[in-house]
Amino acid sequence: VEHTSTNPTGPIHVGRTRNSIVGDSLSRILKRYGYRVSTQYFVNDTGKQVIGLYLGYLSSENESLEIDNLLAGYRRIYKEIEEDKSREKDIESLIKKYESGEEAVVRQVREICTVMLRGIISSLARIGIKIDDYVWESGFLKSQEMDTVISS
Repeated sequence: VEHTSTNPTGPIHVGRTRNSIVGDSLSRILKRYGYRVSTQYFVNDTGKQVIGLYLGYLSSENESLEIDNLLAGYRRIYKEIEEDKSREKDIESLIKKYESGEEAVVRQVREICTVMLRGIISSLARIGIKIDDYVWESGFLKSQEMDTVISS
């Protein structure tokens, strides 16, 4: 049962948590009736929002890799974009580097997403929800599996 799967760009909120509660409840009901069930979280670690989070981190001088610092950088970048639309080109450039597999960019984005995901996991644990497997969207970019699916 795949559920939750919020972008790792901020804390989970009530609107998204309801999906977690429904998915977790469904998996518990299925287990109760003898079905083998595992839960899965699809980590959306690609795209504009995640790269915005990354750009916010890059724009922060000597900030430690902590949730509060990442969120502050993320908000700052989107405020800058509101004031200067040309800043979007920085995000577009980083998206190209990320999607082409530039090693340093991919590694840093994964580190940042992992920090944010730990916060989400912690929040879910407080309401008794545990995810069995995490599948990273970026894994599909690397493996070229999407090209096979699209060309079929």
